[in-house]
Amino acid sequence: LAMLIATIGLAIPLTANMHTPKLIDMFLRDRLNQAMLLFISFGAANVLFVDYIIGPKFAPMWAFRFSICFALFGWAVLIPYFFYVVRFLDPSNILARLKSETMRILDDVAVGKNHHEKAQHEVHERLFQIGTVVLKSLDRSDRGVALEGVWTLKQLIDYYGSLKPRMPAPWFVIDRADFVGLSPEALELLNEERTWFEMKAMTQL
Repeated sequence: LAMLIATIGLAIPLTANMHTPKLIDMFLRDRLNQAMLLFISFGAANVLFVDYIIGPKFAPMWAFRFSICFALFGWAVLIPYFFYVVRFLDPSNILARLKSETMRILDDVAVGKNHHEKAQHEVHERLFQIGTVVLKSLDRSDRGVALEGVWTLKQLIDYYGSLKPRMPAPWFVIDRADFVGLSPEALELLNEERTWFEMKAMTQL
């Protein structure tokens, strides 16, 4: 457990600082990461509890065997989980996750499962994070990741185009908070032409 926490405590913030702060939230919301952290934490707590209840004249053999099996299984899954964490931190995978999350939000809006204001905020945030990954990649002269980020924005614009006819009317209404710095005339033009998503994606470029 100490090894796992130390690895996560160092690797996740450092990688998030290199690519996007969104990585920390993505890591904590991942179901496999949640399951592994709960599993190993429970295993460590169970070993401590069994050690506590063992006395001079009392040895809970079933609890002792369970703890041994639990610890062996924990060690067995630890190495593949480390590989999973390393792959999770790959910037290409970060971009893929941001893209899939954005597509899922757009799908929910198209079928009426997500409130348009909340969905707009979530989409704005993810487009910004993709743009952040591209910018930080350029700072490190990492052309491959920068090109992947640009291609991700292109794919999202294409995907959004296929869903656009099914989007509800309130989805296309934006205000000054969504585009800081634009004039009232520019905001009105975006509302009339219903192109705020395309504008937001292209602004990242």
